Formats: sequence, structure tokens, C-alpha cells
Amino acid sequence: MSEKPTTWMAREQWEALVRGENCPLCTECQSTDRINEYGYMVVDLRLSRLRLPMNQFVAGYCVLICKRHVREPYHLTDEERSFFLRI
Repeated sequence: MSEKPTTWMAREQWEALVRGENCPLCTECQSTDRINEYGYMVVDLRLSRLRLPMNQFVAGYCVLICKRHVREPYHLTDEERSFFLRI
């Protein structure tokens, strides 16, 4: 596991992430690996990927990642939001 950062990232780096440049979640969704150092891929859905993290503090805690780079689910179209949240 990577170490916890001790300082905020540079503003330029943050703005690049917001734009989707070198986004670790986008990279995760492009990966075909079912298991990595952060967790396990449970299922690929039409517009999202469900992951079970390694660092469980609550049993069964999962992370749903959108396959399209967006900052918030409300940035998705109505149709995309429906598919993102549908299981």
C-alpha cells in the first residue's frame, strides 16, 4: 500500500486530475486485472465497475467507479446516471 500523503497536492496537479489527466480511477477502469494492491474487482457494469477494497473498515464496503471521468454523479446525463446506479 502506498503511504498516506502528508501535504496537499499542487493546485496544477489537482486541476489536471479534475480534467481526467492521469486519473487513478480512470486507469483502474481500463485495467483488466481482477486483483491489485488496492482490492478486488467484483463486477463490470455498463457504465461502472464495482470494487471491494483491501483496506476494509466495514465488512462488505465497496466502491463504485464510473467508467467515464466525471467529478460527481450529477455530472452524468439522466440515462448515464440510471445505468451507473443500476445493478
